[in-house]
Amino acid sequence: DDVLVIPKDFTKKFTVGERTGILECRKVPSSQFAVLLHTQMEQYLGQLAFYLDSGFSVEEAVKYTSRDMRLEAQVEFPEESGKGKRSRASYFFQYLGYIFICIIIESFGSTLMVFRKKEIAARNRCSAVSFTSQNLQIIAGCGLHALLVFGCFMIMAFLLYRDFMMSLMGLLSMGNALVFLFFALTLAYLVSRFVKTSNGISILSNIFGLGFAFLGGVFVPLDLFTDTLQKIAKFIPVYWYVFVNDAIAKMDSNGGFTGEICMGILVQAGFIAAAICLGLLVGHKKT
Repeated sequence: DDVLVIPKDFTKKFTVGERTGILECRKVPSSQFAVLLHTQMEQYLGQLAFYLDSGFSVEEAVKYTSRDMRLEAQVEFPEESGKGKRSRASYFFQYLGYIFICIIIESFGSTLMVFRKKEIAARNRCSAVSFTSQNLQIIAGCGLHALLVFGCFMIMAFLLYRDFMMSLMGLLSMGNALVFLFFALTLAYLVSRFVKTSNGISILSNIFGLGFAFLGGVFVPLDLFTDTLQKIAKFIPVYWYVFVNDAIAKMDSNGGFTGEICMGILVQAGFIAAAICLGLLVGHKKT
């Protein structure tokens, strides 16, 4: 059991300002009750010392401290209603930005590294198929496989949020997720051109996944970003994925295709094109 030892001269010592080490607490190791008791005791004594130092008598200090310790703060959480209300499905799609990057880089990065083996690379260079065509075919093949990953998550979304998925908002969310999926695929292709080991792929998948998720607004709402951080985040594709997802969440169930959604998807498409061009250029230089 936890025991609090109060010495006989506690009141005298406390009122003259001797307040450190005058109480002895004997507690069972790792006792949650002892931690709670110690915290409450420190709060009470700290408030009591405040009143004594302010010139109140012992009786008044005890009275006012007891009153203060009974006070409870009233906390209210305003509920969103109407336009802009976030649904669980919206959060489901938001976190797909992090999940897609990690899964696609981890799964496809190792596969794409196979084509860089000396024997396979030498055989491909002897082929009549052009270098650009080879790489585009590889990306297309991985794209088909990525659609299976996309399909699994969409089936899960239909099972969990059927009404949302059958609405215009659900259709736009699927389109946004599909566009971002292909960016994750091109990013995996680009990463595979720089990394030589499977461990390196795993490390980069976590770096890109967590880094993009935090800086892009997946884990932290974009509204909490400073102006400077928002300007920096706009250079991260995940930012535009979350930007579109937020715009969709603010629509009515029968809302139209807004300009913000169109712009966000086009920016993501631009990142995809840039990643493909950079990947082809790096691959050509390394051959």
